[in-house]
This record gives sequence, structure tokens and C-alpha cells, in this order.
Amino acid sequence: PKNYFIVFPGSRSSSRIWDTDYFIEVSNYIYKKYKLTAVICGGNGDMVYANNFINKYAHPFIDLTSKTSLPELLFIIKTASCLISVDTGSIHLAASVNCLTLGIFNGSQYGRFSPYPKEICSKIISFYPKQVREDVGKNNLSKYELICDIPYDKVTSQEVIDFLETNSIL
Repeated sequence: PKNYFIVFPGSRSSSRIWDTDYFIEVSNYIYKKYKLTAVICGGNGDMVYANNFINKYAHPFIDLTSKTSLPELLFIIKTASCLISVDTGSIHLAASVNCLTLGIFNGSQYGRFSPYPKEICSKIISFYPKQVREDVGKNNLSKYELICDIPYDKVTSQEVIDFLETNSIL
């Protein structure tokens, strides 16, 4: 479609999954406010997450899960209005083509993979659980140098929607 956003609901790691209903709630908001079509992307390993999204999403969408080459996926990301994903390769691909990205993070390896320096990509918006945001504010980051086990669902869909509501970024 001419005007679309990307939903990347999967991850190779089952511990890096954001609830399908959260993806749907944010996608519903984007569709209702901006009339953008959802384009679902991912690889073979993301099929179960893509199908969960597709089976519940009631607005127009195109499913490109496991149907693109890497160059095709980069073009699709580059021309999208935005991408929604957990911290997986899709965010790094989006950064490489300067695509607006709503990234859900749990704080693991804070400072290494996120947040992105503005000089590299100013369009990655990082959402972290409240505990991580508080620790960042206190400069208490040592516990995030490696992998942490905070569930991604500690970032709610409402936090993302509230951000979109108060910031005219799309």
C-alpha cells in the first residue's frame, strides 16, 4: 500500500516477545488515527507470532512474513511510516535506513544496543519498563550490562499510545 506501517511481532528468542494484544492495541490506534495499513514482517521463525497477530487484527493488513529477501525488506522498512518491534534485528535494519521505529526494550545490554545515539539514527524511540527508566535516571545501570530478565510486557501498549498521542511523529 501507499501508506503503511510495519509490525514485527516476532523474535528468535521466546523471552523477547511482547504480547500480541499490545501489538494489536498500538496497531489499532495507528490505523484509527492515521489510516495506515499494517504490514506484518518477519522470518520463518516469526510465523506463529505473525499468525497470532493476523488472527486477531480487524483492520487492513498485508502479511509479508517470510516472503521477502533482505534487500526487499530493507526497501519496505525504508518506505514505511514507522516500524513497531521488540529489540531484535528489525530495529537495527530500521536504523540503517532511518525509519521511525517504536522499539520495545527490557533494558538488557543498555548502552550497547540501545538507546541509539542520535548521531546514528534519531528516529528510534525506545520504550523501557518503569524500573529501567528509574535506574537510568539514577545512573544505576550496571545490572543492565548483560542480559536481564525483565519481561517485555512491563512496557504497556498504553505507554506507546500515550507517547503517540502527545508527540506528532507520524
